[in-house]
Amino acid sequence: MAKKYPEKNYHEVLAEVSENTGYSKTEVYNIYNNLRDVIVDSLNNGESVKLPRLATFELVDRPSRRHRSPHSGEYFTSEPKTVVKVRNKKDLIEVSKNVKPKDTK
Repeated sequence: MAKKYPEKNYHEVLAEVSENTGYSKTEVYNIYNNLRDVIVDSLNNGESVKLPRLATFELVDRPSRRHRSPHSGEYFTSEPKTVVKVRNKKDLIEVSKNVKPKDTK
């Protein structure tokens, strides 16, 4: 199993943004929550959302697929559905190329 990289949680990221910008934590939390609400509302209205240098959020229709149950071996068909697709921007993809893999020991 691959080792995980350290991660920052929601509170740590927003606290760091607060410290870097001079805005209070409450203001940063409100901005974050408002941004999330705008993205969700836009997706609910069928619109994609493009955040330059970060990501693009869009709705994608997934067709029905045939699956096999590993327990019984029986085949079944899943229903078609609409999912949110998040595409990272080039800046984020470049970061992952520059990170050295962790030791697998």
